[in-house]
Amino acid sequence: MQNLQLADGGKRFIAFLIDVIILSVVSMILFGILGAVGFMGASAVETSDSAGLVAAMAGAGLLIQVVSLALQVGYFTYFESSDRQGTIGKSAMGLIVADENGNRLDTQKALIRNIMRLVSGLICLIGYLMAFFTDKKQTLHDIVAKTNVYTKPV
Repeated sequence: MQNLQLADGGKRFIAFLIDVIILSVVSMILFGILGAVGFMGASAVETSDSAGLVAAMAGAGLLIQVVSLALQVGYFTYFESSDRQGTIGKSAMGLIVADENGNRLDTQKALIRNIMRLVSGLICLIGYLMAFFTDKKQTLHDIVAKTNVYTKPV
C-alpha cells in the first residue's frame, strides 16, 4: 500500500473504547453463563465444607480471568489479521493495522502484537503512552510487532 497516513491518537482511543464496549457485552454474557455453571457446581459442595466452597470460587475466578484474556487476544488477533485489517472499532473509525510496509498482518504477527498489548497495559499503561513520544505514534505492542495503525485509504 502506498501513501498511508498514521492514525491520530484520538481516533485510536475511540476505536479502542468501541472494542472495549463490544468485549464487555460479550464477556458479561459469557460470564453469566459461566457463573450459572459455577453456582451449580458450588451448590453441590456441602455448606459445612467452607474450604471446598472457597476453592470452587477461586477456581471460577481464575477461569474467568483466563477466558477474558483469551477472548481479548483472540478478538484483536482475528480482526487485525483479517481482510478488514482492524477490529470493529478500528473499522468504525476508518483505521487499519498493517506492518511497517503497509501490508496486512498475518495471524502470527497479529498474535504477537496482541499478546504484547497485554504487556503494554501492565504498568500504568506505559506501553500505550509511548505513542505520544514516538515519531510513528507507536505503542509498545506496535514497536515489538513492527506494526502501525493507519487511516484507511479512500
